[in-house]
Amino acid sequence: MISIIIPCYNDAHNLPKLVQSIRTACSFPEIIVVDDGSQSPVPPSRDYKLVRQSNQGPGIARNTGVAHATSDLVFFCDCDIQLAPGILDKLQNKLESTPGAVLAFGDFIWDRVKYTLGPYSYSRLLNEPIISAISLVRKEALLPFRDMKYEDWDEYLRMLNPEKYPGRIAAYLSEVV
Repeated sequence: MISIIIPCYNDAHNLPKLVQSIRTACSFPEIIVVDDGSQSPVPPSRDYKLVRQSNQGPGIARNTGVAHATSDLVFFCDCDIQLAPGILDKLQNKLESTPGAVLAFGDFIWDRVKYTLGPYSYSRLLNEPIISAISLVRKEALLPFRDMKYEDWDEYLRMLNPEKYPGRIAAYLSEVV
């Protein structure tokens, strides 16, 4: 099972399509939507666990979602994405078959442009956000997100720091997530 954390702020209209794509992307999802103080509250649904909080930003909403997650694997995504069929199962296989990996990521398409991220290296990560926010992470490796502009990049820099966590790496899947 994978716990899928979806911070949502005034974006509930995108949830039905996202939930549908999650069901094709993952065999056994636990979907957690964190309504981050939306002006139009996210409606309850049998399709996901709904958690409400005052508006605190996406990083804090991710922390809230993680606190409610029951799986050892956590996937973060935004409301406005669509996942490729079977992709979460592929990310899980990549993560579990890569020694030392605490995170798996792949390429993505944003605004009709494909972003090919390429293989992981910490030195590359220091200079550019080569890991997108839509990544599969071992829950045990997560540190609390901080509320800042690039909270996902900051999280991955801290989580994969080779001086603090020798041997930790990120696994790259050369497919569009």
